[in-house]
Amino acid sequence: MKILEAKNIHKIYNPDSPEPVHALKGVSFALEKGEFVALVGRSGSGKSTLLYQLALLDTPNEGVVFIDGVNVSKLSDVEKTNFRLGNIGYVFQDYALLPELTLFENVALPLVVSGMSLAEVKKKVENTLEKLGLAGLGEHLPSELSGGQKQRGSIARAIASEPKLLFADEPTANLDSISSKQVLEAFKDLNKKYGQTILMVTHEPEDEQYVDRVVELKDGVLKNQ
Repeated sequence: MKILEAKNIHKIYNPDSPEPVHALKGVSFALEKGEFVALVGRSGSGKSTLLYQLALLDTPNEGVVFIDGVNVSKLSDVEKTNFRLGNIGYVFQDYALLPELTLFENVALPLVVSGMSLAEVKKKVENTLEKLGLAGLGEHLPSELSGGQKQRGSIARAIASEPKLLFADEPTANLDSISSKQVLEAFKDLNKKYGQTILMVTHEPEDEQYVDRVVELKDGVLKNQ
């Protein structure tokens, strides 16, 4: 069952300039429910750009994206924001944890914004931190955590709402080998034990051993499915 389907995605930066940048050139891509897929390619190939289009963080110049049967390309900006809150989790390369908030508060913030009751927020955050091996660290500030703990914290924030899709943009790029392995094992555990569908951008060949399938982008074109 396809949870995500993108058709003929084009992304052009500075389209009206003398030298427009055609970052994505008609990419079509599908993701099955429960898959863990790695998106690979050289720097500048369009990997992060594609992820932004699929996660509704940007709008393609051409093409459509369906998520769980919904044509999200037709949604308004407000509708896209609400759809993301309920259906999409996103893990950034640089953690993107708010430094003035504790780990617990960082994970709780999207749930609070979505209107969830405080009692339900507390339960979900505690369960999610435990799931990622972060139980007991909720009151720590990001500055008091290791790189691997910060990235697992960002994963916790992304999955606390139980999203249908989890996107990760080079989540191990800033980590040492030990922390990288811990993060990748966490992704694999989420996928195998809890059925989380994951699309991960990576530039590390060794990361590919953790996934079900590898797809490659080259110069804005998908080379394989």
